[in-house]
Amino acid sequence: MTNFISKDLIGTFFPDPQMRQLYASAQVIHTLIAKETIFHLIAYISNYLKTQGTLQSLKVGIIGLGHIGTSILEEILHLQILSPEQVLVSTRTPDKHRKFIEQGLRVIWDNEQVAKECDFIILACLPHQIDSVCSSIRSILSNKNKGIFTFTEEEKNPSTMIFSILAATPIAKVKQLTDNYPFILRSYIDVDLINKIIASFPEEISPLSICIENLPSHFARTANDVRTFFEVFNAVFYGAQDIRDEIIEFFCGAVTEEGEYVSAFNNRFKEIMKEFGSI
Repeated sequence: MTNFISKDLIGTFFPDPQMRQLYASAQVIHTLIAKETIFHLIAYISNYLKTQGTLQSLKVGIIGLGHIGTSILEEILHLQILSPEQVLVSTRTPDKHRKFIEQGLRVIWDNEQVAKECDFIILACLPHQIDSVCSSIRSILSNKNKGIFTFTEEEKNPSTMIFSILAATPIAKVKQLTDNYPFILRSYIDVDLINKIIASFPEEISPLSICIENLPSHFARTANDVRTFFEVFNAVFYGAQDIRDEIIEFFCGAVTEEGEYVSAFNNRFKEIMKEFGSI
């Protein structure tokens, strides 16, 4: 899981207030993108299970294992969404990720293999690498795209989904680079909104301001306060005023007036709430 510098140490590492804010922003953004990715992955898994009846053949691929790619992978493993054997990672430096290999993951440098094997592919590469990455998987995606609308209802299979964390790279650009592959989503994290929220929290409350580690503890005391928190989270994701029920469902399943949590997926999502601090 994502590690934050403790409140006691952040001042030592970042004596400049602006640097502390940059650090907090980076940590928040990394965490939000990771959780947004997992949200869409679970939506895909749900659809896959409905049509296939089993997740045995499902595979998830990650292309790029930098800070955000690693955060996403750690979320997948932590929540036990899939078995390690169902996750394939492509990175330029597989030897640097022995800890994941030891957990049973395949970590290779082969983008094409990820495109061939995986049903949900997460593009977590750096922005300047997107052209070469798409070039390496373009032909494979094109072959997967052929005939996707010819299945009968009984044979229907969710098509391979591409999820790009490159929020500044429009879907139109990614589609252009993949010969108009139709099944592409991307992150919609609102960085400006995150920075505004961070700046609105006095530093004496928390050196990390609104970092995901402690945000709710500042104001989330009742079920209504929890909803307020998710409204902020929803706005960061979608720029919308109305909270999406799926966001609440993703994080805590249901919240009673007493603040108790009824979590989906055998209570695994309850673990997510622990990251936000005790409510």
